Amino acid sequence: MKAVIDGDVFAYQAACVAEKDPKKQVIDFGEVVVPRGDRADPRLVLLNSLSWIKRLPKISGLIIALSSEDGSNFRKEIHPGYKRERGEKPEAFQDMIDIMLRDYKCYRFPRLEGDDVMGLLMTGTQGHNYVGITSDKDIYTLPGTAMRLNHDRTFRKSSVLQADKFWMTQTITGDTVDGYKGAPGAGPARAAKAFEGINSLRGMWDAVLHVYADQFDHKRWGKEFVTKRAYDEALMNARCARILRHGDYDHKTGEVKLWTP
Repeated sequence: MKAVIDGDVFAYQAACVAEKDPKKQVIDFGEVVVPRGDRADPRLVLLNSLSWIKRLPKISGLIIALSSEDGSNFRKEIHPGYKRERGEKPEAFQDMIDIMLRDYKCYRFPRLEGDDVMGLLMTGTQGHNYVGITSDKDIYTLPGTAMRLNHDRTFRKSSVLQADKFWMTQTITGDTVDGYKGAPGAGPARAAKAFEGINSLRGMWDAVLHVYADQFDHKRWGKEFVTKRAYDEALMNARCARILRHGDYDHKTGEVKLWTP
């Protein structure tokens, strides 16, 4: 199998590790906390990480998925606050991207993030030949085989139903690192309870809508907000949380087919 990795994540972490900041000794990626300045050369951090992946059992090659060259991102068109709080990329970030473009097989498409490119490959006609590797838990919103670095470092295979459930859970809980907030005050426990006994995407989406309507403040916003705005918020969060799958992207036009219930 070939490993498909989110090159943006690897470039960002390598560049951050090499940066020294007396006010911030670590950088928090939301799920991974990395010490700053513990190596002088970000190139070595990156190459060591890629070399480790290539040595994994059953891995026969490495493909790198990258975000669009111009930084365009269809999610920012859906939600202006998406990743707005991320700030500037570290100084060595582009150098890390250039190394990967020069030395490895890379894919990048207009308006997409690296994990969307991973999703298109992993769910395409040759998806059975790929395993996704990243540190981001969002990888589990995709059906197929994946490994989360800095977690359990084991291969996990997700069915379409399991991937949909993880995606719908993200829709409820939101992702504060990425800037979409989910249903107000609802966490993983609320999502798990909402999906008890449900075995279809249609059923899970209905449960999501119930959670959103229930979590919004009825007394403050009234019925119009609950019936219209809650639905709009749920759909926006679902679209932000969904990593694109085969059929969601037109390679000729660069258009994204937004998920619609």
